[in-house]
Amino acid sequence: MAINPRDPVPPEAEPGPDAPSEGSVPPPLLPGRDGTRPGRDRILPTFEQVGAGAWRLVGVGLVISFGLILFLRLRLVMLPLIVALFIATLLEPLAARLKRWGWPPALATFTVFVGVAAAFTGIILALVPQTVGQFDRLGQDLERAIREVETWLIDGPLNLSPEQVQGYVDQVVEWISGDTGALTSRVVGGVQLAGEILAGIALTLVLVFFYVKDGDRIAAWALTHVQPARRDVARAAARRAWGTLSGYLRGTSITGLIDAVFIGIGLALLDVPLVLPLALLTFFGAFFPVIGAPLAGLLAVAVAFVSHGPGRAIAVAVLVFAVQQIESYLLAPNIMGRAVRLHPIVVLVALTTGGLVAGIIGAFLAVPVTAVGVAVVGEIRRWEAAQLAVPDPPGDGRTQPGEPGPAGAAPTAAD
Repeated sequence: MAINPRDPVPPEAEPGPDAPSEGSVPPPLLPGRDGTRPGRDRILPTFEQVGAGAWRLVGVGLVISFGLILFLRLRLVMLPLIVALFIATLLEPLAARLKRWGWPPALATFTVFVGVAAAFTGIILALVPQTVGQFDRLGQDLERAIREVETWLIDGPLNLSPEQVQGYVDQVVEWISGDTGALTSRVVGGVQLAGEILAGIALTLVLVFFYVKDGDRIAAWALTHVQPARRDVARAAARRAWGTLSGYLRGTSITGLIDAVFIGIGLALLDVPLVLPLALLTFFGAFFPVIGAPLAGLLAVAVAFVSHGPGRAIAVAVLVFAVQQIESYLLAPNIMGRAVRLHPIVVLVALTTGGLVAGIIGAFLAVPVTAVGVAVVGEIRRWEAAQLAVPDPPGDGRTQPGEPGPAGAAPTAAD
């Protein structure tokens, strides 16, 4: 509609007495004049977000602290539950294959259980006789090495007298056997610890059997306690956790076996004693990332030094370093795949925390538990992102683009 400039101006459009004249600059906006302050919309939400995040961190810290306290109080139950789950991830594929062949679940689980136990017992029985004989030889080599060190202390650059060396030896012996009360308390504590270990082993074996036999039923029962709207994400997170754990254990076992075989062959060619025990320690050292394999290699170097001197020790050090570098940069990335991808700092922090909380078992469990936690959190985040990306279904009261508006609605300026 055209506007005639001769038409009278409506009263509400007439400028008031306080209105600025044409060409004048409006006065600056003073704080509180319109009920707000400059930057208030930016500052207050920031403080609110920081406060909410701080309270979330406090809540998470309290939950973690309570969980650690509960874990330490019930470690005799919690450790077998976790260790049994780890072992079950290795035995479940064998039992599942027997079940697919028509074996009853109980018989398939019992067969796998007895077979693995028999194989492990056979390995131990084969190692003991050879290890005992080689320990006698190593003891003689150790005595010879101690005499060489004493000779070096006396005739070497330190130029100590025999009386000084003997005095230092006597101090060490007195420190080891001087506190009889502390030694007795350690013996009593050791007996109690041995009882707890035996009880934990028995409970672990029972739990492994039922994990392998009734794993599907246990998982289905656990899902019944999850809200129906959350069962899909819970099922996906559980599958991701199981896949991460099984992939970590299988990959670590394979890489540890490769390290043990090649280092054992090298030690045998270099005529180093205790080849089988050192290879076995190398295998188990793989389950303690970053620190386990170097410690096992350092022990092999020490044995080579005691038995054959510094030249053979240097050769063993080069062997261990070469094998571990090949395993770390060529084999592990292809074997482990996407199962575990943790930064070395995260691994070290997890190992330290696990060792402080539960000793050697805690250090053994720290890295896989951390990897499973990271995998579960990632799966939950992907599920939430997928939920946010789903468009709103039609019929929710909103007008879709290109559709006519409600009947009787006045057309908008865009129309």
